[in-house]
Amino acid sequence: MPRFRLECELSLNQPLQNAGMGSIFKGEFLHLADTVMGVGNILQKTFVEVNEEGTEAAAVTKLMLVGAVNLPSEPVTFFANRPFLFLIREKSTGVILFIGRVDDPQE
Repeated sequence: MPRFRLECELSLNQPLQNAGMGSIFKGEFLHLADTVMGVGNILQKTFVEVNEEGTEAAAVTKLMLVGAVNLPSEPVTFFANRPFLFLIREKSTGVILFIGRVDDPQE
C-alpha cells in the first residue's frame, strides 16, 4: 500500500442550500435575538493519511455567523415545538464542536 496524505477544504454553502437549508444564510433561523443573524460561510476541512503505522482521518467544520446579537442576561425558555438548529460548543473557548438540525421534535 503506498503512503499518501490527502487534504481537502470545501464550502458547504451550496450543498446545504441544495438540501433545502438556504434559510440559515438569510438569518431566518435565529428568532432568539433582537437582531438578524445568519450564516456567512460553512467550511469543512478533511484529511486522510495512510502510512506504515496505519491510517488517520479527521474532519473539522467551521461556521461563520454574520450579524450581531445582544443576548438576554436572563435565561430564555425555549419550546422545541418546531424544527430548530442546535450548536454544541466548548464553554471556555466558544469553539463550536457540533451543529445539527432537528426537523421533527416530536420524534
